[in-house]
Amino acid sequence: ATSAASAGGRSGGSGKFTAPDGTKFEKRGDYRKYMHATYYQFKEKQGETLTKAPGSVDGQSFDMSDLTDCEVRILDRSATVMVDRLKGCKVFIGPVESSAFIRDCEDCEFTLACGQLRTRDLKNCRFHLLSGTDPIIERSTGLRMGPFNGAYPGLRQHFTDAKMDPNDNHWRQVFDFNENGKNGYGVPDPHYELLEASDHAVFSSEWRVEDPKGDAATPCNQ
Repeated sequence: ATSAASAGGRSGGSGKFTAPDGTKFEKRGDYRKYMHATYYQFKEKQGETLTKAPGSVDGQSFDMSDLTDCEVRILDRSATVMVDRLKGCKVFIGPVESSAFIRDCEDCEFTLACGQLRTRDLKNCRFHLLSGTDPIIERSTGLRMGPFNGAYPGLRQHFTDAKMDPNDNHWRQVFDFNENGKNGYGVPDPHYELLEASDHAVFSSEWRVEDPKGDAATPCNQ
């Protein structure tokens, strides 16, 4: 199933808040909760392709949780992204202005651009990463880190809107919170591996998502 919706709007004179599907609310807090639950999260899905098209997130925060064997594509800019309890998923996340938090995931592949990456309790995950600061890993093992490989129409503008420089990428400067057994983590080093694009075919391949309208995907040239 493919999900793509516009960010919600508010009606004027009536004082009501109106979601894109026409649902109306008297209180701003109720409106925001509905918008987040309906348009700004993917939750409890299995074996599906889940997509947010350009313009459908538009700088809001986005969450995804409890997904299994899904392909997820957030082709827009976000304020923050929270990812929890994914298994066997392939995930593309466009520019995140602030932080991306990824926790309790296993056997996943992430193509991700963010201001800051923080991970915890990951197993056997692969990252194609563009990070504006040094990525942080905690209580994780079997991670493989490589450079960003994503492309979709409008990506360059989303980097600009998210105040990110695609040429400033700290993907190699991983900070391992549990290096040498710190904080009682019992899994021996190394907890991650760095792979240049030329080291493995899967890291040299680009994940290009073409627009349904036929617009050409725009890669991030580094």
